[in-house]
Amino acid sequence: MRSLFRVVAVAAFVCLFVSARPAAANCEGGIGTPTQYEITILYYNASQQLVGWEIYHCNGGHTTSGTLEGVWIQETDRDCCTNQSNTGYFYLCDDEIYHTVNYIGDTNCS
Repeated sequence: MRSLFRVVAVAAFVCLFVSARPAAANCEGGIGTPTQYEITILYYNASQQLVGWEIYHCNGGHTTSGTLEGVWIQETDRDCCTNQSNTGYFYLCDDEIYHTVNYIGDTNCS
């Protein structure tokens, strides 16, 4: 069940902050050129220790390591053309939904 909520929370974040991803980055620019992001997700346990990660690469590849579930999630979205990035943090609250927090270790569920 937590895995489903993790997927929903991450998908919501991606939908809000990331545009559609083409198979390869088109850095020529221009109107209508979608922005492509490399997405890195880090998973932390209740002791705030990194337990796993996954990366959705600019070339469309996907790599993973460790456990893909955690009490906290850190997601970094990096623009494949400009290298500008945004980072978000999420905490799995008692309602089994990931809530946005300010940092790994923050347990504010409001």
